Amino acid sequence: MQRHGIGVDAPEVVTAGREFAVIVLGVSSPAEIVVRIVEVDSGRRFFVAPVRRTGVAELTAGVRLDAPGLFRIEVSDGRYPVERLLLVVPDAEE
Repeated sequence: MQRHGIGVDAPEVVTAGREFAVIVLGVSSPAEIVVRIVEVDSGRRFFVAPVRRTGVAELTAGVRLDAPGLFRIEVSDGRYPVERLLLVVPDAEE
């Protein structure tokens, strides 16, 4: 999803305990961007992801969530927030 120049690309479903990437598009500097992962039910912040440059206008944050549930990825450049929902499912191997 992209709005007003920034966007976010992330999976819709991930497995608890496994790392996945949140890609922020349309930005020039990591200093401009804040990435938060918020548990939908409680509003509790689970992770503030650091970002690193992976392309000309692209930043990537590596994220791992250990608890299953519904989460909201929030990406902001201080002006225009973009959000995306994420479902974290239990690891079938456990």
